[in-house]
Amino acid sequence: ELYFEDEALEAIAEKTLEAKTGARGLRSVIEKFLLEYMYEIPQNRNGGRLIITKAAVDGTEKAIFEENEL
Repeated sequence: ELYFEDEALEAIAEKTLEAKTGARGLRSVIEKFLLEYMYEIPQNRNGGRLIITKAAVDGTEKAIFEENEL
C-alpha cells in the first residue's frame, strides 16, 4: 500500500511548479524519491504500507515503511 500525507502532496506539487513542468515533471519528482523503495519493498514478502511524508519528498528523512504482521 502506498500512502501520501497531505503535506507530502503539497511538497510534490511545489517542486513541480518550481520546475515549471507539467505531468512529466510531476512523475519525475515522484520517481526521484521513490526509486530506492521500488527495489527494497518487493523483497519484503509480508508486504506493508509505505508512508510518504514531506521530509521524504524533501530528502531529509526516509519514508516510513510499516510492515504487515504475519
